[in-house]
Amino acid sequence: MVRPIEEVQQQANRTLYMDFLYEFHNREEAPSGLTGTYTGLAEEHARWIGKRLREDEELRIGQEMMRKEIEGWHEHGESMLEGYAKYA
Repeated sequence: MVRPIEEVQQQANRTLYMDFLYEFHNREEAPSGLTGTYTGLAEEHARWIGKRLREDEELRIGQEMMRKEIEGWHEHGESMLEGYAKYA
């Protein structure tokens, strides 16, 4: 069970965090209707975090795939060239 003092601290943390997000996402220059508000700010930040994590994961996967391509290039390089040709 959460003690009352812990709940007060969590509410204070949420307030400070939202103020941080407001500055971080430059809400003073947001599109009309969002300037000066916190509307949708938590969702915007969640998407921002998710995008960064997805980009990192895509890079990690891509690096692993390149490592595998390099390992097998002597055997499969020609067929990989043909496969990549459709993207060029």
